[in-house]
Amino acid sequence: MADIVVNGVSLSYHEWPSRGPMLLCVHGISANCRAWDCWAEQLAPAYRVIALDLRGRGGSDKPPAYPVEVHRDLGCYPRDLDAAMRTLCRKPTAASDLRFHNMLQWTKILMPSPI
Repeated sequence: MADIVVNGVSLSYHEWPSRGPMLLCVHGISANCRAWDCWAEQLAPAYRVIALDLRGRGGSDKPPAYPVEVHRDLGCYPRDLDAAMRTLCRKPTAASDLRFHNMLQWTKILMPSPI
């Protein structure tokens, strides 16, 4: 685990290094970056996978007014993600989250059906 500071908040992330293009993975609102472990291991040979903890989750800072500030300003998440991408990414390839439909898409990519 490592940390970066964006918008005055320290965000934790886990990285699976690779020489491939970067893939930034963001967990659902009730999870943390380790939700990506099994996917990242599959993707890491081809991608530099970075799984980020959102503010208030996992190892990231929980600001003093959390969760009140988040409910008042949901825009803090996209601002944090934008700043994290600018800090961590040489050239971002894609970003994804763990919503169910995205999990289905990754399943299709990683486990094509045998015919």
